[in-house]
Amino acid sequence: MDRARLREDRERAEAELRISNARLEALLKEVNHRVANNLQMVMSFIALQSRTINDANARDALQQTQQRISTIANVNRRLYTSDDVEYVAMDEYLSVLAADLASTWSSSAGARTVRSAVPRISIKTDTAVAIGMIVNEWVSNACKYAYNGEAGEVRIILEADELSLTLTVEDDGAGWPDGGAVLGTGLGTKLTSALARPHGGEVRYEATHPGAARAGTRAVLRIPVRSGDIRVAPPEAAAVHEELED
Repeated sequence: MDRARLREDRERAEAELRISNARLEALLKEVNHRVANNLQMVMSFIALQSRTINDANARDALQQTQQRISTIANVNRRLYTSDDVEYVAMDEYLSVLAADLASTWSSSAGARTVRSAVPRISIKTDTAVAIGMIVNEWVSNACKYAYNGEAGEVRIILEADELSLTLTVEDDGAGWPDGGAVLGTGLGTKLTSALARPHGGEVRYEATHPGAARAGTRAVLRIPVRSGDIRVAPPEAAAVHEELED
């Protein structure tokens, strides 16, 4: 009888724990959903405000602010539509971000092609947000300054091993100006450094094609990782993803 009572108590405790976990998961998804909706509302306000401004520099600043918020909103959108709120699938996330940036910075005078080469891995949400924000800054700078209004390509490359994540954004444009002066306000460079610092990231800039007439620019971020920071998609999941793409 004692064993039966213990078994009943354990089963009741496990059932209550499952109900509690389900409630917490539902609450967390609802919070992420509300955050994403609020971010979308802020983006709409910024878009409306930008239409009333005649100053080109001010409009450009608002557009960049809107894109930065969109980068964060995309993460939240994926969190509340996924069963995993701790990790973000980077191949899907950066692919969507690349398409958004290409659409944002392309014009009739010069199309911007933004390609992503990302393995099927998932990383912790806070790291994913930082990488997305840095990608946004680097790709936006390349789209604005690398090709002087002409058509051009920007590439996003993410590589991972047991020790680190390496993010590369590169173009085939004019390259850095003489003296290496930062173009624009320099806010993007400051944001990149601020985003990389909490993760122990190292940032460097170099020529994509050293010595060439159009040297291009390559920006590289290396972030050390610990056990559990990265999840690799199982082979069967990758195979299903490839079949869907085909």
